[in-house]
Amino acid sequence: MRIAMLGMVTLIAASATIAQAAELPNFVGTWNEIGPAAAAHIGKGAHGYVGGMAFNTTKPLSLVIEKQEGRGFAGYLQLSDGYKDPFAGVVKHNGQEALLSGDHWTGTIDVDGSDIEFCVVDSLPDEDFAHCRYIQKAP
Repeated sequence: MRIAMLGMVTLIAASATIAQAAELPNFVGTWNEIGPAAAAHIGKGAHGYVGGMAFNTTKPLSLVIEKQEGRGFAGYLQLSDGYKDPFAGVVKHNGQEALLSGDHWTGTIDVDGSDIEFCVVDSLPDEDFAHCRYIQKAP
């Protein structure tokens, strides 16, 4: 009886792992904005952003994910001026959220159907910038 119970628990655990893997989103590709961004900025400014304090003034960007292996992925942010900022990311266990890390910023992804909300907090010596964007994978 005990062996049968252990076998049943193992089967249920394996099934849960398989189900989780089936729900893992494929982030590989280029993601572009599909709506207005929400943003707050204070500091000297960089990459064409005006210094001082500003709200909801962002330049378009693309999130390019070049490689994904299981829950890990990597790519770069591409700003409208051509600047590329590499990052690494990992999908959280729920398959609907991810964490990202760049040289001077951290970010999150929240999956919403086929779209995602991508949020970033910059931490530079003379500048602080937080923004969220609703983005969609390019065809």
